[in-house]
Amino acid sequence: MDLGSGRLHDLFKWSGIGYMIAIERDPEAYEEGRKVAEASYHATLTIDYIRADLTKPEHIDRLISSVPKIWSVYCFFAIHYFTGQKEDFDQIVRLIQAKLRPGGRFCFTCFSAEKIQALPKEINFGNQYYIKKKYDDQKPGFGRKIGVYISSIGYEHDEFLVYSETIREAFPGFKITRKNFSQFPRAPENEHDRAFSFLNDLWILIKPA
Repeated sequence: MDLGSGRLHDLFKWSGIGYMIAIERDPEAYEEGRKVAEASYHATLTIDYIRADLTKPEHIDRLISSVPKIWSVYCFFAIHYFTGQKEDFDQIVRLIQAKLRPGGRFCFTCFSAEKIQALPKEINFGNQYYIKKKYDDQKPGFGRKIGVYISSIGYEHDEFLVYSETIREAFPGFKITRKNFSQFPRAPENEHDRAFSFLNDLWILIKPA
C-alpha cells in the first residue's frame, strides 16, 4: 500500500510486484494517476487506485473495512503532510496499525528533523533549493512548519517536520531502523544536490509478529 501516491509517474519502483493499493487525496493527481494505472503497459501490475483523505476519520474507517491486510506500507516524501496536527497523524497511524500484518513493514522517507533544527533560519543550496523555518518552538512536536523550494518543481511548498519521538510513540513495539541518505551508494555528484539529499532519512518499521 502506497500512501500519497501522487500521479503514479514512478511506477518503475514497483517493478516485480503484482498488486498494490495506491491512495491519493488531490483530485488532479488522482485523475492523472488513474489513467496511468489503467494503461496497458502496466498490465503486469494490478493497481487499486483509491481517492481518499487520510486525515479524515470516515475515510480511514472506509479503508479499514474495505482493503485487505497487507505486508508493506510505503509513504515516500509525503508523511510530513500528516504531522501538522496530532489528530491528522493519528488517522494515518490507525490505518497502518489496522491493516499491516504482523511482521509487515512500514517504510517512509522525510527530512531529518534533527538536521533541520541545526540549520539557520533560512538556508539556500545554490539556486536549486532553499529551506525556511516557519516555526519558533524548538521542542519536538506537531505543527513545526518549513517552506521548501525545489527548482524542478518551481515553487515553495509547506511541510511539517517529522520527529523521532513522534514515530516511536506512535508505533510502540515496532523494530525501527533509520538510515540517512548519505549511507546509500550513488550519492548525487552536484554538491547542492548532495547537501539537500543528505538532509533526508529512510525509516523502516517492522510490526511485531
